Amino acid sequence: MNELQTITKGLPELKAKVVTDTLSLFFDKAGEWQSKVSSLVITEPDQLGEMKMAREGRLYLKNMRVQADKTIKDVRTAIKNRMADDIAEDKLWLRAGQMIETTFKKLESDLEEKEKFGERYLAQVQEKQRAERLDLIRPFDLGIMNLDSFSFGTMSSEQFDTTLSLFKRNFELAQEEAERKQKEEQQKEAERLAEEERIRKENEELRIKAEAEEAKSRQAQEELRKVNEANAEKERIRKEKEAKAEAERIAKKKTEDARIAKENEAKVKAEREQKEKAEAELKAIKEANRIAAEKKEAEAKEKAAAAAKAALAPDKEKLKEWISKMSIPPLFVNDEKAVKVYTDISTKFRGFKNWATQEIDKI
Repeated sequence: MNELQTITKGLPELKAKVVTDTLSLFFDKAGEWQSKVSSLVITEPDQLGEMKMAREGRLYLKNMRVQADKTIKDVRTAIKNRMADDIAEDKLWLRAGQMIETTFKKLESDLEEKEKFGERYLAQVQEKQRAERLDLIRPFDLGIMNLDSFSFGTMSSEQFDTTLSLFKRNFELAQEEAERKQKEEQQKEAERLAEEERIRKENEELRIKAEAEEAKSRQAQEELRKVNEANAEKERIRKEKEAKAEAERIAKKKTEDARIAKENEAKVKAEREQKEKAEAELKAIKEANRIAAEKKEAEAKEKAAAAAKAALAPDKEKLKEWISKMSIPPLFVNDEKAVKVYTDISTKFRGFKNWATQEIDKI
């Protein structure tokens, strides 16, 4: 009823009463079912009675919502046919209808979720059963069939046992076939080894026979080798003598070439040292002349700059420069009277320079 009081606030009392009388039944029912929906708790798949109650309640509320929607639509249709001042009331009824629809749909949704708890629970159980059965059957999977094509989650225990037995039987047959092929391979390997042994014995006999013939051949070759070695030794001695004579000739020539090269090297070295000495002396003279010329040029430039600066300076500056250059050279005397006279002269000279500077400043 609080919702009705909110939406009818500001309406004339008579119109507000019409709205309240028309819609109070639906709002009261929604309030009653709000607590019923909250109290209906389903946690086990065997609560079939509670799930049935949820379904019946959802259908009842749906019927109430449809009835309210029809009532509101009828009222709104009548209001729309009124004059323009009834538009506000039309919007009120629209808002009320929206609130009722939202409220009832929420209650219906909650009940539908409770109603279908069993379906969701069954799906979870079937998925768990599918994973467990896949774990049982995978060790016997030969990769021939697609395991995802089997409905392990929904098939009966008898069907799964039959399927598992089929996989096991196929696995055992595959193992037996593999063992049979292995035995065949082992038999073929034994026959191959026997044949290889026969061939090896034949080859051994041929080898012994060939070795005997080879021994005879080696003896003949040995005799021929000794004759060849004797001839080779004679040839080696002859070549050694020729090589020794050639080596002596080459050594003698190398000694003579080395002597000539040493003499030429000493001569070239002496000429090079003499040339380097002359070049160094000439370089030193040129460097000294360059330094003297640069020094002379710098002094001339300095004097010229000083003269130019002095010529351009004001008379006052020239006088000050002239006075500042006046000085009394230091004099070392021992006699007391001479020291006194030198001191008096120096003092009066400094006084003269101060007086002269002051006179110049007056210009």
